[in-house]
Amino acid sequence: MKKHQIRFSLIAIVVLVACTLALLIEYKRGHSLSPSKQLPAPNTTSGVSGKGASQAQSGLNQRPNNQNTSEVIAKNQNATNTAEQLQTQIETSVKSMNDTIAFWGRVVDQDGQPVTGARVSLNYRTWHAGASDVNGVVTEVSLATDQAGRFELTGVSGDRLTIENVEKSGYILSSKDKKTFTYAAGPELYSPNINSPYLVHMWKQVEHEPTISRKDFYGFQPDGRTYSIDLFTGKNIEGAQGKDDLQVRISRPQDIHPREKFVWSIELAIPNGGIVATSDEFLYQAPENGYSPSIKIEMDPKDPDWTSVLRKSFYIQTRGGAIYGAVQMTIRPVYNDKSAIGFQSILNPAGSRNLQP
Repeated sequence: MKKHQIRFSLIAIVVLVACTLALLIEYKRGHSLSPSKQLPAPNTTSGVSGKGASQAQSGLNQRPNNQNTSEVIAKNQNATNTAEQLQTQIETSVKSMNDTIAFWGRVVDQDGQPVTGARVSLNYRTWHAGASDVNGVVTEVSLATDQAGRFELTGVSGDRLTIENVEKSGYILSSKDKKTFTYAAGPELYSPNINSPYLVHMWKQVEHEPTISRKDFYGFQPDGRTYSIDLFTGKNIEGAQGKDDLQVRISRPQDIHPREKFVWSIELAIPNGGIVATSDEFLYQAPENGYSPSIKIEMDPKDPDWTSVLRKSFYIQTRGGAIYGAVQMTIRPVYNDKSAIGFQSILNPAGSRNLQP
């Protein structure tokens, strides 16, 4: 395990102020008792009289009385008590910043199968109270998944745990899974469950097949007219065509004021195949079924999910069901005086559902 220290600056500043106050009081105490100013040496010369004797007597009268000494002692004691109280408050606060950390996880692939022997890199943070500051110590831990894809970390304390990385040759780690879990001093505390481990998703790579990938940007008149796109060549033609891979129709009001919400819609159709929306992170394998001839998306200003920039992903089956592919779109109903769509597409010309690049 590796440990790194983090200084907790806010409480450290409070402690620094308290220490400065104690030093100032100590300085004043020593200054008030300085022999050179408050306790002149007594005159030992015999036979002194007159003005010299009066000056000597005046010097002797300048010695501090018991009341002044008691006040200094009391102030010093108060400063000591204040420092002790601050230290107690710091220790109490630090104790509340840590809790028992227990984490059970399980690594699975896109088919829900366990990923055995994956290397899991974790870290957790623990707070410690020192004599003059507070340190956050980050401890790094490396684990390996078992035959069921499980891993665990128990018997430690702190306020948070983070999954830094999960690695295994031939697999890609999902970036959508939650990575940090809070155990203390947070609005949403994580509740671990040994019988329901947190699932970490990875994509198991398959053998690469030749694919066709494109990036294109198209403009459309947003009056409901049809445009046909050939996803193999990227050609965009107004009107319905016999061999098109994708038909697009966008509708919205003609005049749009800045920052105005408005009704708009887009319809996507594949005459000789089908299309299905997806939220898959990795568009590496098209589904075998579930496609529809067309999809229509409508945006109403009253809808809380209304947006003027829509990003969506789709799997497609085109050319009589012989070709599978995937399309990522960034749809802008207002782009200059038209509408526009940015396309990222991938097709497998061999007819396989394998779309892994």
